[in-house]
Amino acid sequence: MTSKFNYGNSVIVYEVVKSKRSKTSQITVDTSGVTVRIPQTKTAEHARKIVKAKAQWIFKKQLYYKEQKQEKSKITFAKNSGIPFRGKIYFIKIVPNSQEKVKVSGKFMEFHIKQKRHTIKQISQMYQKWLEVRAEKIFSRTIKKFAQKLNVKPRAIAVKQLKGRWGSTTEQGQINLNSNLLKAPQSVINYVVLHELCHLKIKEHSDRFWNLLSKHMPNYEKQLKWLEINGITIS
Repeated sequence: MTSKFNYGNSVIVYEVVKSKRSKTSQITVDTSGVTVRIPQTKTAEHARKIVKAKAQWIFKKQLYYKEQKQEKSKITFAKNSGIPFRGKIYFIKIVPNSQEKVKVSGKFMEFHIKQKRHTIKQISQMYQKWLEVRAEKIFSRTIKKFAQKLNVKPRAIAVKQLKGRWGSTTEQGQINLNSNLLKAPQSVINYVVLHELCHLKIKEHSDRFWNLLSKHMPNYEKQLKWLEINGITIS
């Protein structure tokens, strides 16, 4: 059973596991999440009290794992290093070519460049421009899918390098989406798109808003958690 506990401005999501073998309650925090194992006779409220008592410790452990993951996932744009696209990591491959372009080939992301020497800034700019072009097609397709389910129609769609947010909806009904979102898995893209489309019906983050979102994506908290953990590394 999955539950959550509000700790300051953060939300601790934890899994409660009941076991006939367990005689005492135990809490573990690792890269996969927070798990509370309790005896069969104990209640969900008992698990909640454990999380509440250990909230500060849990938060520090999660912050540690988050920082470790971010450090490992930094994009350096060096030759043969990893680069994200739609939730997968591809290895950078430099290909001499008379025509500059970027393409995915197997486990590689190929950067075709004219000159023999290149700079990290050049590769970074080519990657970002390529993302923006791909994002327009993929975001439009995703918006069309969920707009039909919600019976809404955005006035316009804009792909930008937004700072501090993954998407926004204007008073006029325009949806803005961050091109860096294309580095995330499709399920996360779906969440952000659905989130903004729900704002066309309900502007504020009320219970009605979250109920509407949950109706069309029951596991939205999983996607939200992915962004909380990986957001900095793909922004």
